[in-house]
Amino acid sequence: IESISSSKNIEDFYEYTENCLALLDEFKKSPQYEANSQEIESMKVDIPFIEEMKENHKRIAIFDLDETLMHRNLQNIEKSEKIVTIHLPSHKIVKVGVNLRPHLYQSLRKIRSKYYLIAYTASQQAYGDAVLNLIDPNSDIFSMRLFRHNCRQIKIEEQTVYVKDLRILKGIDLKDVVIIDNSILSFAYQLENGIPIVPYYEGKEDDELIFLSSFLINISDDKDLRDKISSQILKIYHDLE
Repeated sequence: IESISSSKNIEDFYEYTENCLALLDEFKKSPQYEANSQEIESMKVDIPFIEEMKENHKRIAIFDLDETLMHRNLQNIEKSEKIVTIHLPSHKIVKVGVNLRPHLYQSLRKIRSKYYLIAYTASQQAYGDAVLNLIDPNSDIFSMRLFRHNCRQIKIEEQTVYVKDLRILKGIDLKDVVIIDNSILSFAYQLENGIPIVPYYEGKEDDELIFLSSFLINISDDKDLRDKISSQILKIYHDLE
């Protein structure tokens, strides 16, 4: 946020976050908000690196894809930084343009020194895999991938929202988890674990991942990762409400 605080992007980001907070208030009043333990249990996923994580004293950083690490272009794709071919389950093949966020690789590798990284997108797996195969072809950055079918599908004011409920992580204490996303609705059940990031669309004048990596490294040895998020980030929401 510091890097673009004088631009229109930050105004749009705050306005969008205000709207998300209003939707979240409505969501909290609805019957859907109460956790369905059976549903959560049925969605739980095994963490392949859980033993290594304990031995290496590392934490978990979960990253959204679209507008967080990259931006997809559906029009004028030839002007994009990269072009990805997606093989849909319907056997249709589509191409999309991809702009990678500046400092992506250096920042993720820095964060990986203290965290295991999970990519968690609300998009379909065919799309998510295609983008991740571009970003991380050898799977040496992300240790795990989660997709739309791993999200809880929620209705808020006639809108369908895909919420990334962190309780699906089997055997993980949420004090050891952070999630980075441009929409706070994505981590609506665990605001205290969420770090909102200004959406990325295009251009090289963006240092958000540098600031983010510094913040994550700074809190990586804290007993509870949520403490600094609560003291430094959640108060922003109260100012917006």
